[in-house]
Amino acid sequence: MHSKLIYLTDIHYSDTNPRSWKADYSATLLNSLKYIFDYARLNKIHDVLHGGDLGHRFNWDSVMLTDFSRLRKEYQDIKFYTIIGNHDIPGRNISSLDGTGIGILRDYKQNVL
Repeated sequence: MHSKLIYLTDIHYSDTNPRSWKADYSATLLNSLKYIFDYARLNKIHDVLHGGDLGHRFNWDSVMLTDFSRLRKEYQDIKFYTIIGNHDIPGRNISSLDGTGIGILRDYKQNVL
């Protein structure tokens, strides 16, 4: 039996648009993730692995946390794992994970680690 997973990386989820970006950056990223989770469901893929830099900054605001949590709740049948990237924790120090966006999601059982 073969296992399948989807691998993506460096989405740099953020509540601010890059200077050159004209659309709503965070909404576009969330829609892209919805597409990926829909594709996973359709193809009976139960695991998604993100390769690091899930966030552009380690300190996510409450809107980002809420939006991402809602997305995960909608697709809770699909496990989502992420590797910690240099944008995900301050000072590249894994012991500083608590209180970061990924750390908070982990603490609330959002299947992010």
